[in-house]
Amino acid sequence: MPVVLVTGGAQGLGAAVCRQMAARGWAVAVADVNEHGAKAIAEACGHAAFAIAVDLARADGPAWMVDEAVGRAGRLDVLVNCAAVAPAEAFLDMTAEAWEQALLVNVRATALAIAAAGRVMARQGGGRVVNATSAAARMALPNYAAYAATKAAVDSLTRSAAVALAKHGIRVNSLSPGMM
Repeated sequence: MPVVLVTGGAQGLGAAVCRQMAARGWAVAVADVNEHGAKAIAEACGHAAFAIAVDLARADGPAWMVDEAVGRAGRLDVLVNCAAVAPAEAFLDMTAEAWEQALLVNVRATALAIAAAGRVMARQGGGRVVNATSAAARMALPNYAAYAATKAAVDSLTRSAAVALAKHGIRVNSLSPGMM
């Protein structure tokens, strides 16, 4: 049975991805900082799903999450990066704390999760990575400068990872679903 790991799987787009992949017969690792929510979605997905409570803002969070998923499922075929922080604050009132959280979760965690999953997938002979980005990366979005900037970084990471991982049979793409 193929295995998908979904970050931000406890709600919104991540939860929808988890449900759809489970309906297609995939084993689903539901990763989220919200342990209760992750467990609820895993339960809704059925017997081949499990929750991983993880704080992606921690430096060791992404690699630990991938190791946990592989340890529990035995393999990893797809990583879907849906986790995001979207602080809302006026441009002139921006705070370092909001930027730090957005950068840690939206950029660093995405990059480290891709690298950790990429190492596993390279050993397996291939895999897929899908990064959720946003139209905000390409437009002015009032009160969401940190979110927009970090989603532009995810677009760049996607291109860099696609080039770096192609030789290992790993495809890396992004999707921009619009307002959620």
